[in-house]
Amino acid sequence: MKKNAIHKLLTFLIFLPLSVAFFSCSFVDDTGDKIIKKWTDLNSYMEIVYYPKMNIALGTMPSQEETEEAYKRIKEFHDMIVSLKEDINLNLTYITPSNERNITSIINASNQAYKILEFISMNDTNISQSDFIELYTRLHIMMYMLSDEMITLEYNWSKTFQNAIFSFIQYFLILIIFIAIFAVVLILLTIKESRTKDKKLQDSSDFLQYILETQEEERNRISRDLHDTIAQDMRYILSMLGKLDESAEKQVIIEKQKDCINAIRNLCYNMAPPDIENKNLAASIKDLCEKFRKETLIETRCTITPEVDFSHFNSEKMLNIYRIIQEALSNIQKHANATEATILFRNTEIENDDGAMEKKLLLIISDDGDGIEQKLLGKINSQNIQLVQKGHFGLRNIKERVSFLRGTVTFNSYPECGTEVRILLPA
Repeated sequence: MKKNAIHKLLTFLIFLPLSVAFFSCSFVDDTGDKIIKKWTDLNSYMEIVYYPKMNIALGTMPSQEETEEAYKRIKEFHDMIVSLKEDINLNLTYITPSNERNITSIINASNQAYKILEFISMNDTNISQSDFIELYTRLHIMMYMLSDEMITLEYNWSKTFQNAIFSFIQYFLILIIFIAIFAVVLILLTIKESRTKDKKLQDSSDFLQYILETQEEERNRISRDLHDTIAQDMRYILSMLGKLDESAEKQVIIEKQKDCINAIRNLCYNMAPPDIENKNLAASIKDLCEKFRKETLIETRCTITPEVDFSHFNSEKMLNIYRIIQEALSNIQKHANATEATILFRNTEIENDDGAMEKKLLLIISDDGDGIEQKLLGKINSQNIQLVQKGHFGLRNIKERVSFLRGTVTFNSYPECGTEVRILLPA
């Protein structure tokens, strides 16, 4: 809906002003054509039909019908100029003062001319010769004035039309610049809104749940593939080696093959965790710590205080808690150079925003290893998971899983002093 409204607004901003500007230019051109055409018809009639007969001395006077036709034509010309002047004042904001004076003079001269002809037409039989001469003289003067003013108007009107075209082009260029700026701002706002939506989606619980479920499915698939293909093939190779003659090389290959099989078995076990559907999370975590101690020779202790109750967690949340500990232990093995690791679960109370005390489950994972650089630590503890550098997927995975559990996680560390991961979860 917002995009449609923006498109409609943009269309309105473009086409309405352009239409107004184009109409103004067309109006100037049409108005000038009407005035000139009407004057040409009037002047042609007066010069061809009426003026040659306005010679009293020779007795060549225009007929009553010819005088009425001349009066009618001048009256129409006068009325048209008056009407156009009103339209001009309404539609043209850039008409010059000389245009206005010129049109006013034409209106006055044509008004005088048609009144003279009207008087002659109505009093044709009652006007003396001297009065005829005076009236025709005045009429000639008015028509000459009209002719001079029309020549000036035609010149000025051409300039007015040029000014209208120039104003249209100038306005069009300004409008194009405005539209370009508006479009750039609109694109930037759209990109920002899209990124904001993407970030909200990434930070949302539904998105995290989808990612974590996908990861678990992929882990299980890889675990099955390793077990059903590579591990089985290596066992077959091991059985084939048993049929070969005894030699020192044979024993070395057998031992290496057994190590590879054990490594694959451990990998499959880590990727597909024990069944914790029956809410035996505490036992699974202790088994994980014991297995980690045997494999890495890092002294690992796991303490779960008696008041801790995992029964309110469903299997999906328990699996995420298990994965958090598994990921933390993996990081200790790969990066910490530690000799000891500790896992602690206990209940605690913290003060919420309303000042009331709220029960939480506290999970602390610590080691005595090398620690984390302070610059990286600041990024890890920031609210933006994306700030964690490439290569630290384990830390990012912990933050994502804690976020999914609606908890908070804080990393405390100093170089050569080990690392402590404090996680608060709803109890």
